[in-house]
Amino acid sequence: MKKQILFLVGLLSLMPLVLMGQNSTAGSGKLTPEQMTGSRAKGLYGNIRTVTDGDGMTMTFNKQGNITSKKWKDGSENVYSYTNQSQYSIDGHGSYKITFAENKRLETDIQEPECPEHYIFDNQGRLIESKYMMWPAMATEKYTYVGSEQLPSKMTLGHYDEMGTYLFTYIYEYIDVDTHGNWTKRKAAASLKTTEYVENGSDKVSTERKTLYETRTITYYPETANASASSTPAATGPSRYPAFVGGQTAMKKFFADNANPRKPAIATAGYGEVIVEFTVTENGEILNAKLKGRVSVSMDEEALRLVNMMPKWNSGLINGQPTRMNVQVGLRFFPKQEFRYIKTILH
Repeated sequence: MKKQILFLVGLLSLMPLVLMGQNSTAGSGKLTPEQMTGSRAKGLYGNIRTVTDGDGMTMTFNKQGNITSKKWKDGSENVYSYTNQSQYSIDGHGSYKITFAENKRLETDIQEPECPEHYIFDNQGRLIESKYMMWPAMATEKYTYVGSEQLPSKMTLGHYDEMGTYLFTYIYEYIDVDTHGNWTKRKAAASLKTTEYVENGSDKVSTERKTLYETRTITYYPETANASASSTPAATGPSRYPAFVGGQTAMKKFFADNANPRKPAIATAGYGEVIVEFTVTENGEILNAKLKGRVSVSMDEEALRLVNMMPKWNSGLINGQPTRMNVQVGLRFFPKQEFRYIKTILH
């Protein structure tokens, strides 16, 4: 029963977080405080207003990106009141101070400074580690990304108590991602490794696995076309390249599922790589596909056909604003073999 409760606690701790195969590492102070807001500390991108998870818990943020409330489905709520944007209390209790060091955001209870929450980012502004109190001890979450993708492919959560240690591992597959780059539906292959302390004997190790489907609803503050300068600096939004929804693994599968490499003209054409350039619009649509590197008529036509079949991408962002960008993909064919996608080149 204890394992089941802890497993559930671990899952619930993930719901407000978002968060290719190398681990990212923190940089040396390249981010500004405006790039390490409370919403970014939850792995969220864009000017977030609310996030409601599949269990009905809603987090609300102010326009500066700091959390203002957590409200649960049963109506209970924690309200965050700010003296200024770097100091707050929760339900009128405590005094928490927000500070920044290098690529780290710290939230410290002034009355109990020995256990600060911390959030560490890489130089791309992605959350790579968070540490917070999960009674009776601090829990640590670590995120792994593939290449420059902004959503994590893996998260681990380490925790312990007087009974033993617990390691949660989640491998993610993204099903729906919005135009800001935040997931709204994902699949997680979850596992829990429990090491139970045994007095005067060998520790007992067990592993539990399950597959989860997580959903959430996100709302944003409206974008202002001509934002004027104000006394409060606006938070700097994320910048990112366009990306196929689900990442490169999903794109490879799409091409493999839809390619027709056994057409006679291709099967006998020999080896070749076709490069196709196209535009990803602000809405993620694919436009203006054209050949940049040709091989043969049959391969060229097949590559263009595949690119024009692609579904909407996640649009590129500059300072949080969807932006039209050009992309190139290289499609490699082999005679009488399966089509092989090899690379994308982003501009």
